[in-house]
Amino acid sequence: MELDELGIDIEAQNCLDQIQQESWTSADYDPSQGMTGEELHNFCKFLYSQIQSKDEEISRLTANIKELTDEVRLSRLQQQTYNDENKAVSASHSQKLDVVLQQLQETRQELTDTKRKLKTAETLLADAKEKNRQLEAEREKDAKERKDLENDIALLRSDLYSGTKSQQSGRSAEEVGANDGRDDFDGTDASLPEANRKDEVSSEANSDGEKSEKSQSGEPNNSSEDRDSSKGTPGTPTPKTIYHGPSRKGRTYNKHTVGTPIIHKCDLSRLPEGVTYHIKKNPKKVLHTITKVEEHWFEEVVLTYPDGHKETYFMPQENDKDGYLYDEIVPGTHVTSDFLTEETSNMYDMACPAYREVKNRLSEMGLKTHRQNLVNYADKGYEILKLVLPALKDRALAPGSNVNVDETWERFQTHFGHRKTYMWCLVNRKANIVIFFYEDTVDKYGNQKSGDRNRAVLKDFLGDAKLKSLQSDGYICYMYLDDDLIDIEHLCCLAHVRAKLERAERMGCKEASSPMSKIRKLYKREDLYVEKGYDAEKIKEMRNDEYTRGIVDELQNEMFDLMANKMDELPKLMQQALNYLHKFWKQVFAYRNDGEYSIDNLAAERAIRPQTIQRKGSLFFGSVQGALRSAMYNTFIQTCKQVGVSFRQYFKALLKAVKSGRTDYENLLPMTICLD
Repeated sequence: MELDELGIDIEAQNCLDQIQQESWTSADYDPSQGMTGEELHNFCKFLYSQIQSKDEEISRLTANIKELTDEVRLSRLQQQTYNDENKAVSASHSQKLDVVLQQLQETRQELTDTKRKLKTAETLLADAKEKNRQLEAEREKDAKERKDLENDIALLRSDLYSGTKSQQSGRSAEEVGANDGRDDFDGTDASLPEANRKDEVSSEANSDGEKSEKSQSGEPNNSSEDRDSSKGTPGTPTPKTIYHGPSRKGRTYNKHTVGTPIIHKCDLSRLPEGVTYHIKKNPKKVLHTITKVEEHWFEEVVLTYPDGHKETYFMPQENDKDGYLYDEIVPGTHVTSDFLTEETSNMYDMACPAYREVKNRLSEMGLKTHRQNLVNYADKGYEILKLVLPALKDRALAPGSNVNVDETWERFQTHFGHRKTYMWCLVNRKANIVIFFYEDTVDKYGNQKSGDRNRAVLKDFLGDAKLKSLQSDGYICYMYLDDDLIDIEHLCCLAHVRAKLERAERMGCKEASSPMSKIRKLYKREDLYVEKGYDAEKIKEMRNDEYTRGIVDELQNEMFDLMANKMDELPKLMQQALNYLHKFWKQVFAYRNDGEYSIDNLAAERAIRPQTIQRKGSLFFGSVQGALRSAMYNTFIQTCKQVGVSFRQYFKALLKAVKSGRTDYENLLPMTICLD
């Protein structure tokens, strides 16, 4: 039954499909055409079932649509409600968002301001750090300067209350005074005052020197010094040796003698009666000084000769024991050679100014005069000494000579106050000659200048002299010699290095002890040469032997090590000493090139010392003539000391010889004149 129904349904469905297909193609199509009654009945039944099915499906779809419509309506209602709520929420969120955006904008602005302030703060912090660094550097610099000043104060106190200004070892080397630019000079242009700096710094001296092999052995057997003074018993400190000078063993004590004594006999006839007596073997010796000024009047006769010329004449009588004084009158004055010699010796050798001579000595002897009279008398002696000076200068500057040069400051009084000038001193040790010069020079503007520190002073004085060497301190070598006098070997003074190191050592600088010990060894070797009486060739050989080379090489290595590793940590005095030694290394140790060279410039330092003593007494020069007169007298006084003769005897003999008409001035020098 089910199969029949299924077949009917299939057939009906096919018919329906055919009907629908035909109905689509033609509007006049009749679906019942050609069907039988049963087929039509079945087909109607099928259509009815299909209609019911469709109705049910439509009902179901309608219900579904209604349900969907309700859902859509509900959904729209909910959506509307949601939209209203969402719109309110959105409005609220929008307001909140505007507030947040405004706050965000404000925060952004605050952040920008904060960044700007932070950047400014960072800049200020960087500036503060830089200022702090600068302040720290200045603090360290001030602390170092304070330490240096404390050292300088200690040195000044030491120089003030104990010690001298000599360059000799063991004494203070610092010179306190108006001679600015020289005491603190360490070989560099920066250590000079701006007014004294050179326009172009001269090429630095080769500080390396000639490389020599370092000493590998001890001291030679023929030397008297110990190679290592620190050797001794372990645990026991080695005592420092004290030098007491040469032994006086075997010498005799020289008692005072004054020449031929004046003998006073005892009047035995006046002895009391009844006494016995005996005459002592040795008489009572008494010294007596006679200091007086006598005024002698000479009766002069004016002789008129037949030819008409006149002549003033004096002939002493036979019993006139002082008549010879007429021949000793200094030309152009009213004094004898004894008087002029006495006064000039007191003024320049004894450093007693003219005003003090007039006020004290001469007034006590009854002579009332003016100091200008003494100055005028000294000028007459100056003119006579001036005649002999060229011959003395020729000897001092002879070809192949070795000279020492130094200078010292002087005060010069002008209408506008006082100014600083300079007196120069040249020493020829071999010829025993000392020459002071206060030359007139012309500056770069053509103005006449006297006693200047101008380069032309030394250069003009030396002229065309063919000197072998010239020794000075580093300041003169740096400022006056290296650029101009290139044909002369320049030597510097090791005593200046020693003095600078000694000052640093006295201020507690431990690094100065080792260089000082090496320099002392070099000086001890120089004493050995003098003690043994070595000639120039032997001295040169000893100065370049293995022992001396070892000391010099060790000193140079130590200098380089200190300058490379500890220079900034060292005190100012030690830095000056190292800079000075480094700058003038070649010139300082050039004394090893020749046995006739000196290790230091103390010959000139000692010779110029009397001039500094006179400066303290007379205070200043009042004219160029006064400075030239001082230079002239000091030249012959110091030369006489070098030769070993008395300036008083020499000056009297010179005055007598010149007055007699002698012009062979080369035979009237302190070392060539014949003294009675």
